[in-house]
Amino acid sequence: MAKKPTYEELEQRIQELEKAEYALKQAGAVARVNEERYLMSQAISHVGNWEYNLQTTHFWGSPEAERIYGLDPTQL
Repeated sequence: MAKKPTYEELEQRIQELEKAEYALKQAGAVARVNEERYLMSQAISHVGNWEYNLQTTHFWGSPEAERIYGLDPTQL
């Protein structure tokens, strides 16, 4: 049978989880900024990208690709 963790061990684990949560939030913020920059660069340069999965028949297009090809994102 596993022993119960001490109060100090629980406190340490909580601190570790809080640090991990903070790091995850920071990474998410950086990813959002990078995505905004990526989409802006596509719009500025008038290029887009798209993907089509042959197995799932799932289509995805960037907003600029949708604009270039006249695609309706609600119809994809």
